[in-house]
Order: sequence, then structure tokens, then C-alpha cells
Amino acid sequence: EHKNDDLMHVLSAGKSKIFFYLLYILSQFYN
Repeated sequence: EHKNDDLMHVLSAGKSKIFFYLLYILSQFYN
């Protein structure tokens, strides 16, 4: 179960990274 918790942590971290990356791309378009 501990491995599963680590996996969820990695997935949530990856989602936030993608989210901020998309925000960065959008800011480039609007500048």
C-alpha cells in the first residue's frame, strides 16, 4: 500500500507540473 501512496503522490505532482507548464505556455501567447 505504501508504494501505491508514492504512486499517487508522483501522479499528483506530475499533474501540477503539467498544469503550470500549460499556464507558462498560455502566458507566452498573451505577452
